[in-house]
Amino acid sequence: MNKRANRKAFFICIAICLIYVSLGIRLPEKISTRRIADGHEIKPKNMNLSITKSTPDITHNSSSTQTIPNTAETTGNTPDTTHSSISQNVHNVRQDESLFEPSFFISIPIVCLAIKEGIIEREGLIFIKKGGYNNMSCKKPIDILKDRDEEGLKSIAKIIGKKQLLDILKKEGVTHQGELNAEDIILGKNYRLEKKKILSFYHGYVSDDYNRLFPFVVGSVGIIKNKGDFTFIHTKDGVKEHHADEDSEWLMPNLVNLSMKTAIEKLTMHTSKIKVYGSGNVVEQYPKPFEKTRGETECVIYGRTYK
Repeated sequence: MNKRANRKAFFICIAICLIYVSLGIRLPEKISTRRIADGHEIKPKNMNLSITKSTPDITHNSSSTQTIPNTAETTGNTPDTTHSSISQNVHNVRQDESLFEPSFFISIPIVCLAIKEGIIEREGLIFIKKGGYNNMSCKKPIDILKDRDEEGLKSIAKIIGKKQLLDILKKEGVTHQGELNAEDIILGKNYRLEKKKILSFYHGYVSDDYNRLFPFVVGSVGIIKNKGDFTFIHTKDGVKEHHADEDSEWLMPNLVNLSMKTAIEKLTMHTSKIKVYGSGNVVEQYPKPFEKTRGETECVIYGRTYK
């Protein structure tokens, strides 16, 4: 009797062990009788989020749209308003990346247009208030632009007038929200523009007579003119401030065979005094490659087309 009971208990233990082993190796899943219709796996229906992605270009306001299908229709549920809100926010963030305050960049075409229309004289002197009532100075419009003289630009804005400045923006199709004064317009503050719109100002109003203003760099962003075309550039650290790096020593990079754009980007890391002659790749430079220099050294580069 005891032998029979022991034998029975032994087989029960074996059966339990086999069950645990089969669960461990997922044997039931492997021998499942689940079928695949027509040789294709039936995909589960999940609720997906529809998001529109807009990817702006630096100079072109083009966008690519990718939409993930929304299954609200198949499920019979009302679309979640939170999803559409997220989609709209993503779209707005992407669009905003192509806009920025134009800062001093807008002042050049405005001043050039004012000179062209005779509102101010190219070689005339602009009186600039500096601090106290009796503290005045005078500068030519071109020097005000080259020095990025904010007070000088404010004086020019008063001469041009708010109405004419607003007309300039309106003529170029620039719309804005809120009230802008004359100083805000010429200093590029409290409104935003696309880079391609700023470049259209340059192509429309800035002639070859103002080539000595370029490259025009503000912080780590600049505009250069190459082969008659205006282009934005981005420098690594921006132009160093005069008072901070007046005596700092640096090594003149080798610019020969580089494109004008690349050469200027390298130079603007050290100095804002850059003269460009000709176009195409650099064939000659001053100072010479790897020559030690200090502070705001004037650099000259010559392109292949220079004669």
